[in-house]
Amino acid sequence: MPGSSDDDSTDLDKDSSKDVSKKNPQKLLRLPRLACPRSPNVSAVWNPDIRASVREDIIGNTIAAFVQKLHSRETLHLTKIYDLQARPVDTDVRTYQAKIRSCEEEIESLKAQLKLANSDLSAINKELSVTAKSLMESSKEVKSFIHKSQPTFSDVLQSRPSTTARQPFTNQRSEHVVLLRPKGKGTTSDDNRQIVENALVCRNSAARVNRISKVSNGGLIIEAPTSADLEALKAEIECIPTLENQFEVSRPKRRRPQVIILGIENEIDKDRLLQGLTAKNHILCDRKNKPLIEINFPIKARRNTKRVISVDPSIYKRLFDEQGLNFEFSRFRFDNIFSVKCCVVPQHLN
Repeated sequence: MPGSSDDDSTDLDKDSSKDVSKKNPQKLLRLPRLACPRSPNVSAVWNPDIRASVREDIIGNTIAAFVQKLHSRETLHLTKIYDLQARPVDTDVRTYQAKIRSCEEEIESLKAQLKLANSDLSAINKELSVTAKSLMESSKEVKSFIHKSQPTFSDVLQSRPSTTARQPFTNQRSEHVVLLRPKGKGTTSDDNRQIVENALVCRNSAARVNRISKVSNGGLIIEAPTSADLEALKAEIECIPTLENQFEVSRPKRRRPQVIILGIENEIDKDRLLQGLTAKNHILCDRKNKPLIEINFPIKARRNTKRVISVDPSIYKRLFDEQGLNFEFSRFRFDNIFSVKCCVVPQHLN
């Protein structure tokens, strides 16, 4: 081991120092007498002053150097012993210092996390305060509404709006339509629709079409969104020879609105009813006193007859402002009548 030589040397130094300390220091200072013949000047040589100077010289040059060497060795040995004893203490201190530093870093990180949490909590607190204020306002409104006096049945009846007159039913249809009627017979609406669609697709027509509806006798009604699209569609049909030769293009006539008169006696005929209605109801005639209505057909019941009449669109809405229609010496009620469209196939509704 590297430290064994130092330890051995220190042990030897200790033994030698002990031996030296046990001996009498006066004996160490004695010098051996030289066997030399005595001369008359011997007394001068062993003069006390000379002996003192020689003694000091020996002590300063030899013994002092030897003692200094022993002292330095002892000091070095004690220093090593002190270092060996102090090393574990320094290690513990460094360990504690490292732990203290790690704890301080952890404290700083926790402080940063606490600041972030405080900022989040402050934002949430603001949102909760706003929500609480809105809830308080809504609760106050609800309380004020609850504490209000409830209206009585008579108050409710008085506050209700007056009953309005019956409004006529109008079927909202587009005005931009064209009617195609096949010139020949034996074709169905489905076949004609396929022919028209193929012709328009092959020509890559730019005209917009909302829908194509089927009518009786193989006819078709094509509806366009605007008048410009309708005119473009007509021009396209006239430019296609197959469509122009196969179909007749025209604008369909709108059907006049119909109403039904209730409770007409069975013996009253069509002419008598027309004359009686136009004579007692001035809105059913124009300025030239021409009737604006037409008697269509009767619907017989058990005790009386119901008459269906067609009305000019110009007076259709005004007609429902009246309380009824006067005929001879009575007033009869009337109402809308709705016709149900049927398919070509019997017993199937469209």
